Amino acid sequence: MKNILIFMSIILLASCGASTNQGEASVEGLSKLIKEKEKQMIVLKTEIDSIKRQITKLDPDYFKKEIKSLEVITVMEEDFKSYYEVQGLINAEEEVVISSEMPGRLTTLNIELGSNVTKGQLIGTVDTEGTEKQIEELKKSLELAVDVYDRQKRLWDQNIGSEIQFLQAKNNKERLEKTLVSAQLALKKSKIYAPVSGSIAMMMAEKGEMVSPGVPIARMMSTSKVKLVADVPEKFVRNVKKNDKVLVKVPALDYSNEVNVSRIGNYIHPNNRTFEVEAKLSNPGGLLKPNLLAMMYINDYTSKKAIVLDQNLVQQDISGEYFVFTAKEENGKYIVEKRIVELGRSYENRVEIKSGIAVNDRVIKSGISYLAEGQEISIQDSGLEEK
Repeated sequence: MKNILIFMSIILLASCGASTNQGEASVEGLSKLIKEKEKQMIVLKTEIDSIKRQITKLDPDYFKKEIKSLEVITVMEEDFKSYYEVQGLINAEEEVVISSEMPGRLTTLNIELGSNVTKGQLIGTVDTEGTEKQIEELKKSLELAVDVYDRQKRLWDQNIGSEIQFLQAKNNKERLEKTLVSAQLALKKSKIYAPVSGSIAMMMAEKGEMVSPGVPIARMMSTSKVKLVADVPEKFVRNVKKNDKVLVKVPALDYSNEVNVSRIGNYIHPNNRTFEVEAKLSNPGGLLKPNLLAMMYINDYTSKKAIVLDQNLVQQDISGEYFVFTAKEENGKYIVEKRIVELGRSYENRVEIKSGIAVNDRVIKSGISYLAEGQEISIQDSGLEEK
């Protein structure tokens, strides 16, 4: 018995006292060193397990003195999903440029950077003095044209005068009427209204400056609804479809929400081999700001009624096989049993178990580093496997 314990101590000291002289440290050298140490750790763990089995044969009650009770979990089935994580930005769903429909001097401007405006709200006005004078002149010219036309019409009705004189008077009257309507319409266009509800994100002109049709005065965003736009690698082009559910998280706000994909890009960017995926988000409190960093989680794997364990319950032996320790009941006692398992997909420290354990098996949760196969233990059931 003493010889076995001395042998185990020598192995531990030899492992800890191994030469650590690495020369000049480098990433490649340290990476190789890590792999070597991991292999040594697996070998050492296997040797320790072998020694523990020998101790158990010599003294079955030896480890029972050290471990009073071990926590176990009862295996149950659950739906397992894994996600692919991509980074994106929050954008305003509506972003528009405000501009004047007629040229002139900007006489009033009722907004400033950050102002909240509603659709149809008066933003500003353009100088209308020239247009108003034009309208007055047109009205006077039209009065004369109408009078001339009425006179020519009366004469024409009495077969007096030439037809060309009548037509010229009629044409002049109608032309001035249309010109007046156009001038009055231009006068209405001197007022600039907000096209959508939102906030002013950028100012591009100031009061008193000259403006022209199509030249931006301000840029505004509607943030009552926003969207997350992310670039997804092309290998997931079959995994993402319109109306699929995706999980959206905003780290800065501790925000999390499951939403539908609203748009799938129909173009692969040649530089980074990605395509755009867009998901709309409600934003009633305005908490989500444009250009805010967000994460999109795309479901790339789903397994119904799967057996799933925490990854730290799964160990690896010297042969490279993965295993878990279970508590097997024999004659009213619980014995440690080593189960070789086949692993599936893993996500967030959870791993799917394809084979090796079954529903209602008791997987040992605590003290697994100090166990040996065949060891008798007492257990404390912590309930079902936590999701």
